[in-house]
Amino acid sequence: MTFDYNQKQPVYEQLVDELRKSIKENYQPNDKLLSEREIMKKYSVSRNTVRQALNELEIIGYIYTDNMEKEHLWPTGLQIILKLVMNTVLLNR
Repeated sequence: MTFDYNQKQPVYEQLVDELRKSIKENYQPNDKLLSEREIMKKYSVSRNTVRQALNELEIIGYIYTDNMEKEHLWPTGLQIILKLVMNTVLLNR
């Protein structure tokens, strides 16, 4: 996969789209995702781009980080709902 650096959509957003597609097609809930380094190598992008994309996926509840293991995981439906509720509660404070 190559990204269009001349496109109006930033590369990290293009990576978000690609990762969502890959996760949906290749992973089961709670599967460990590729590491930042593996994503960098696979998609030929910088670490900053990978971190921005993973952060965006986490904000929207598409993945979560297991802080004990420092790995990104694809959540189950219940985990997505809990994350959205927690974000809503925090935003309304």
